[in-house]
Amino acid sequence: MKDAVRIDIIQTILLYVLFLSLAITASHTMSSKIEKYFKKYKNELKNEIDKNNEKDKILFQQSKSAALGELLGIIAHTIVAQHENTSIKAVNVANGARFTIIF
Repeated sequence: MKDAVRIDIIQTILLYVLFLSLAITASHTMSSKIEKYFKKYKNELKNEIDKNNEKDKILFQQSKSAALGELLGIIAHTIVAQHENTSIKAVNVANGARFTIIF
């Protein structure tokens, strides 16, 4: 009987070692796959962030260009308005009216 118990204990230990090694192998395999998916996700995320940063730069540049265009429009309007006032006053002078030039 002692030999039968001894054989049962050895079989139980061998089964435990077999299942433990299978569990370790499965855990390592799953860990490798998870790490691979994580790296892929990290690269995709980095690419999306880079794309968004590039879009932000373009949008900022367009905003600066629009503001500069608006400023140039205001300056041009001011210059044209001043010339119109000067022309009107010059006509008044030609007709004999008194005038003062205001810039």
